[in-house]
This record gives sequence, structure tokens and C-alpha cells, in this order.
Amino acid sequence: MTHSRFGLQAAVAILTVPLLGCSDGGSGPAPVAQIHIVPDSPVIGVRDTLRLSAVLTDASGRVLTDRTVTWSTTAPSILTMATTGLATGLAPGSGQVQASAEGQTASVTATVRYIFSQLGVGTDYTCAVTTGHQAFCWGSNSYGQLGTGVPGDTTKPALVSGDLPFSSVLGNDADGGPLRHSCGVKLPDIAVCWGNNQVGQLGTGLPGSSATPVPVSGLPGVSAVAVGNVHTCALTSMHAAYCWGYNPDGQLGVGDTSLHYSPMPVAGGLAYRMLTLGTYHTCGITTSGLLYCWGGNPNREYGVDTTGASLTPRLVTSTITFRQVAAGTYHTCGLVQDETAVCWGGNAEGQLGTGDTVSRATPVPVAGARTYSVIASGSYHSCAIATTGTTYCWGYNAGGQLGVSSATTPQSESPIPAAAGLTFTALGAGNAHTCGLTPAGDIYCWGANARGQLGDGTTSGGPTPVKVVSP
Repeated sequence: MTHSRFGLQAAVAILTVPLLGCSDGGSGPAPVAQIHIVPDSPVIGVRDTLRLSAVLTDASGRVLTDRTVTWSTTAPSILTMATTGLATGLAPGSGQVQASAEGQTASVTATVRYIFSQLGVGTDYTCAVTTGHQAFCWGSNSYGQLGTGVPGDTTKPALVSGDLPFSSVLGNDADGGPLRHSCGVKLPDIAVCWGNNQVGQLGTGLPGSSATPVPVSGLPGVSAVAVGNVHTCALTSMHAAYCWGYNPDGQLGVGDTSLHYSPMPVAGGLAYRMLTLGTYHTCGITTSGLLYCWGGNPNREYGVDTTGASLTPRLVTSTITFRQVAAGTYHTCGLVQDETAVCWGGNAEGQLGTGDTVSRATPVPVAGARTYSVIASGSYHSCAIATTGTTYCWGYNAGGQLGVSSATTPQSESPIPAAAGLTFTALGAGNAHTCGLTPAGDIYCWGANARGQLGDGTTSGGPTPVKVVSP
């Protein structure tokens, strides 16, 4: 249900620059005098690749072409080098990379590390995927929601069991009960889930929980998954929506209130490009930008003036087209086409960001008249990245999840700056903690940390962002 802009930070390949041919006026080709390796301080993700290039020059500084370059490394257990200059990261560490041609050699120090590319925040735990498509989770593990197969919480990133290649992993971050589960997309297009399965939220077709990833039954061609409190939905590559799990309020959108252990097609046959799940409701943006919601509506999470549940998708408004949407426990927020933010639903904790605590039946602008590129909603708070690069948060703040002292700010009804000095490309919001993904592929978290959900190796929380330690 949290939305985070995936913004994959895969290592950018440096293409070999064509070298201009030259000679010394007919007396034969000039010899290589110097080699310059680009980039000169390469950083490579574990199980990721980065293409290096060698610029050859003669004694006059002229660029030479059509020369054979030999690549090697002094740390073959850390990284490998192909004859084309393609470096592959094997394990965290550093080592020398060398390029040789005509008796000349140049070297640079290459660093191999885990670079995170996708973030998915759960209620009291966090998950992330690296550029090498490895999934890690940390924090609370009371129902096996970390997927490690090992009982007990962990304060540092732990590899999801099976070392499967993932494109995304999400946890359930709504406050509506103690059950926990997680899901992800295993490359190329298989949905898998793990954790509690008391009400069918793993989608395996059968009861029975799992502390390691298990395939969702009969659902090929998955492009994305979205995780609610105890229900789950997925999108196929053809933009069809399927949901499964707990359904007393119609949050599966299949036209009934029955529990479903296997994926069921959402009624209406609409084509969606994004889904977000709250505790009692589900919302989806169609390929045309219209927003539909379904399920429980006690605080008008739908954005329509009714508190009755809808068992099938209901149009929120015909006058707004949406770019993103993020659902909390009793509220929903979205970014519209002009990049402004709107929210609606319950607002007792100021989670709508409207400057007051009045609940709204229809989408209303978030205070401040800012434009945003990313928005995420936790249980009772929301955060967004402004187009200026600053992160703002609003709503409940008992755990410091807004990034300001909870002693003086138990909640904020308007957006306030968070994570000063840090720039993010993606956000995730849990029950009482928040995390952000930096352009460099690092993750910082702040807020509650009793279960290790901040990932810094401790259980001490607070409003100051801490860097998640490397796996």
C-alpha cells in the first residue's frame, strides 16, 4: 500500500568513447604513452555490472584508436573484468582494476557494495531490493514477514531466503491488526509472498503460513504487487488487477465479502497502472489517470460522500487525473497531473496535511501549495518529496516518523520539512517509521525502532535519519 517511486539506481554503463585515429605524419602509428580509465573511481553494485573504458593517448596527448586493451583485476573474489571492460561486482569490498596496452598500464580502485534500488516499508519492518536484484528485510519478524526463514527480529538487513532475483518487495504498513506479510515480484514476472496466511493473504490457494517466499497461485505475467494489512493485490503486464485475502469490507473488489485464498479478478475489467492498499480499502489508477477505490469506507477513504462499503470499484472523481496514489489506514493521498498533492478521508491526526483535523469526503489540496514528485502514506502519516528536492511529512508523530522531535510535535496538520540535508528518490512510510532512498542507493530511516525497523543495528529510534547498514 505504500507507494514508493522505484527509481532504480542501477550502475550506469559508461560506454567506450570512440577514439580518434592519428599518426606521426607517415612514419607509422604513434605508440601509447598514457592510459586513463573512466570512471576513475568506479562503484559497482554487488551482482551488478559497470562498463569501464580506457582512453589511450600518445606522448603529445593525442587520443589513439584501434589499439588492443587488456583488462585485469587484483581482487578476483571482489569483481571480475571482461575483455570488453565490463566489470561485474561479486562481493562487497575494493580492489584494483588495471588496463594495459603496448607496455603501458593504468589502474584505479574499484569499490563493490550493495546499492539499493527499491524500497518497501512495512508496519514495523522494512524491505529493499538492490541493483543486483537481491531482496533484504529487517525489523519485526513475528510472523515470518522478513522472509529469511530464521525466527526472530533483526536490526540489520537480512537476505530473503532463496536468494531469488527480485524487481520489487513490499510489506504491509497499515495499522489494523497484528498479522504481517510481505510480497514481491520475482524476475521476470512471478508474484511471491511470505509471512502470515491466516486469511489467505499469501495467495497460495491454501491455508498455511510461510517464513520463506512461496509463489502466488495461478497468476503469471505480474508487473507489480501491492500489500495491505491482510489482503494483497497485483497487476499483470496487461494492466488487469487481481486481489486475494481478507475481504469483510469488500477490499478485494470482486463483488462479495468472502475470504479468497487465490487471486480473483477485480470487478469491472478496468485497466490499471497502479494499485495501493490500506487496511480496509483499495485504490487503483487506471491507464487513463482516473482513480477508483473499493472496500470499507468508515472515514470516506474513497473520496466520495458516503461511509458505506463498496464491493466493486467506485470512481473517486471525474474531474481529477492522478499520477500516484498512496493509502493509509483511514486516509488516502495522491499526486495529480500538475504535481500538486491532495488527500481525503480520516484526519484526526492531521494525516491529510490540510492544516486542520477535519476529515474530508473528497480530495482536498495539501497545505503549502507545493509540487511533489513522490508521495507515500503510512498508517496515520504521509510524506512526499517536493520537486525542489526537500522531503515533507505530516500527520501523527508519536514515534518521530515526521522527522521532528515528537516531544514538541506529537502531530502536524501541515507539511513540515524532514530529513534535512538528505535528498531522496523514493519514500516508504510504516506505522511509526519512515525511510527514504537516496540517488546513490543508500537508505535512511527515522522514527520508531523497537523492532529494529530502522536497520542501523540498534533498537534506538528517534526523529533523526540514520543510515541503514550495509548487508
